[in-house]
Amino acid sequence: MTTTTMTKRRLAASLAAVSLLVAGASGCSFGVLGSSDEKPADQTSAAAPADNSGGGNQGSDAEGANPAQGSSDAGGSEQGASDQGGANGQQIAGDPSGKNYPEPIFTTEAAATVKDDPNATLTASLHELKRDGDTVTAFYSFKLNTTSKEEQSFFRLNGSHRWTPFIIDTKNLRKHRPLSTTNNQERAMTELIDVDIMPGQTAYAFATFAAPPEDVKTMDVMLWETGEIAKGVEIK
Repeated sequence: MTTTTMTKRRLAASLAAVSLLVAGASGCSFGVLGSSDEKPADQTSAAAPADNSGGGNQGSDAEGANPAQGSSDAGGSEQGASDQGGANGQQIAGDPSGKNYPEPIFTTEAAATVKDDPNATLTASLHELKRDGDTVTAFYSFKLNTTSKEEQSFFRLNGSHRWTPFIIDTKNLRKHRPLSTTNNQERAMTELIDVDIMPGQTAYAFATFAAPPEDVKTMDVMLWETGEIAKGVEIK
């Protein structure tokens, strides 16, 4: 079995979990993840029905001065992910060709963990932050830059940690993590833990969050743990 085939199978399993999360939420039991000590306050939420329309109560922890009322949770995302594999420079995850992703609105060079290459980086880009009813979806891409010739797993690139992006409502001092089931095993996002990437390749990903109140027009977006946070990103 080739490396590319193994990559496709791992990604297919990941996408199946995300599809189950978004499409089957109405028949499952969902809840809010545990609290966080971080500031701004952590806002996590349950997954939502297949039609992407909102519903349900949003739970959150509130810290800092004058925390505002949390937004309601809901939604999923129609944006999926798929694998193309192939030679360096091809997209391997996200939209089949990447052509439906808008041009990047923010890019940061982030340190990545690659054996025998201490200077390895990921070019992490944010393409859009889009509101859909009671949810907001962020669209990302990641290009691997390294002297290594070997395929790398995103799990290793992230220092053997699960990629967990977040967005921040700076107006109400709340951090939003991706929609998820209570046990956090299924999340409305591309699970990069199951994706491998070759040097020079670009992986596309998405993550869906509970939306902030309607009067919040911009949010800060974390793309990659070791990169810069995109400040004041307009919600489309």
